[in-house]
Amino acid sequence: MLFARNHGRCEVSANKYSPQGYFELAAEGGIVALCCSWPFDFNTDEWIYIKNRFYAVDYSKAISDAATRDKKTGQVYGINGGSFEVTQINSGFLVDFSRPQSGWCASSLQLHVRRPVGELSLQSLPFRVVCGRLFAQRST
Repeated sequence: MLFARNHGRCEVSANKYSPQGYFELAAEGGIVALCCSWPFDFNTDEWIYIKNRFYAVDYSKAISDAATRDKKTGQVYGINGGSFEVTQINSGFLVDFSRPQSGWCASSLQLHVRRPVGELSLQSLPFRVVCGRLFAQRST
């Protein structure tokens, strides 16, 4: 699966397959969309698929909280459930997120991204990382 941006929204394109995973944040009209297709087990071709949406104001506060020296962690809840938490660490940041619970049980994922937490600011979106062997790297 490959995530393609369409007018600021993340969308899954089922007709393209990528052997790598993606994590993407994009903003449009007061909403931040999170899209993720991340490998769980390459040997069995199992993937974690997560999509969620957050109000941009709440998302921005979470990133601001994570960027401060005092807190170093920020959290925002999805419009329809689920959450997104970012924690600043010495070598970048951790993101921990889940999709809203609907239908079957919700999935969650934690990624270590070796980039400055400021790259998640609302003004810097879209933000995309591509699955690497040891850690996520921002794609250019």
